[in-house]
Amino acid sequence: MVGDTVFCDGGVGRWDFPGGDLSELRSSINRLRELELKNMYPGHGSYAEGDAKAHLGMAAEYIAEAY
Repeated sequence: MVGDTVFCDGGVGRWDFPGGDLSELRSSINRLRELELKNMYPGHGSYAEGDAKAHLGMAAEYIAEAY
């Protein structure tokens, strides 16, 4: 379970709420990418079975380019 850190198709959690931190979000996504995840179950929305690494890669790319 990845909670609200990352979502399918490269979506990422909110860091602009009180207590949010963009640097910590980046760090969390990178730590998740180091794991041998096959499936990914976000806190809400669709889930990924068998291709979690691809979704985590999209999220890392998005947050690196956008912010």
